Amino acid sequence: MQSLSTNQIFLNASFSKEEFKKTYLAAIEAKFGKKQETIVSYPGGKLKMKKELNEIFTEMAETNKFTTYIDGFFGMGGSFKALSDALLEHQVKEIIVNDINKCIVIMHKCIRDYADEMIEYYLERIRCDIVMSYQKLFIVAEDLIIVKKKWIAEFEAFQKDKKFGIETSTLFIMLCAFNFSGVVQMNKKGDIKFTQRLYCVGDLKNFLFNTMSRIRTFNELYNKFDMKFYSNDYFALFQNYQYKTNTIWNIDTVYLKEDYSEYIKSDMENIKNSSIVGCSCNYGQDDFDHIGVLETLKNINFIYNNNTHPLIYHYIEKLKLKHKKFTRHEAISSSIKENAKAIQELIVYGNNFKYASTNQPDYAPKKAA
Repeated sequence: MQSLSTNQIFLNASFSKEEFKKTYLAAIEAKFGKKQETIVSYPGGKLKMKKELNEIFTEMAETNKFTTYIDGFFGMGGSFKALSDALLEHQVKEIIVNDINKCIVIMHKCIRDYADEMIEYYLERIRCDIVMSYQKLFIVAEDLIIVKKKWIAEFEAFQKDKKFGIETSTLFIMLCAFNFSGVVQMNKKGDIKFTQRLYCVGDLKNFLFNTMSRIRTFNELYNKFDMKFYSNDYFALFQNYQYKTNTIWNIDTVYLKEDYSEYIKSDMENIKNSSIVGCSCNYGQDDFDHIGVLETLKNINFIYNNNTHPLIYHYIEKLKLKHKKFTRHEAISSSIKENAKAIQELIVYGNNFKYASTNQPDYAPKKAA
């Protein structure tokens, strides 16, 4: 069998569930089973700034004994993964995961609690939808589009009925393999949308078939911490946990567009005199309340990320915050052939509370995933 290609192993096969699992693991896991750094790969992944984030956290931890880490916009967990070694080293074991999208929060919870069940579901989808249908494992792009459409339809049906769990969590990771650079889009109602177009065909098998490794890697990581999962609005979470000396927040919001021409002189005057809304954002979320989030920074210990932008510099000056610059290369154009462009980013941070406040209520979030 070792001399056969992977597709030849599956040719004309009619595997039972258990037979397929055994054969699949033997043929594939050795090639795609190495530990993965991300659940979903995408241009804004914070592992690219791991060095800078860890330097900042270490500096802040020198003067504060942190016991709790809160991620107000957890997303795919890139910031947490980048900081995980430092958090363990400094014995920061309580991790509060928050994201407004319940599907994403439950995905992380399922990875921690139901990794084996997710892998079983993944294997069954590969067996039924690819191997049994096409008598091979690696199929051509035209057939992949058909499979993708089937998975999208099933995911959207679950999402419509708010039935989030093992199935949606696994399908989400699998479908992200088809996305350009892993970027996930959401509509105005907050529903996740997958396009039916097929991107990155050359790298697709590397992502799709290391799904098991991604789940296992993060299952192992998550179980090293005491993690709590919530799907709250950021400002509700903030009200429950501001003024805490032993707590550090990570705030990785929707990014402002880096184009300085978006802000003319009159705009900056408005910023200095009042809170404005409707800042132009990436990913079509122009109604995101950047001003409101920036105003919360004075009441917490935090690390905050965004593009270089006059609004961010204004708050650095206003709140007397520290910051570092970071250059990353991003390619989120609709044209996959377009070269990645250099993006200037700011990492803003502040140790605002070094003494515990005895007047603050205990954290009691209203909604748990």
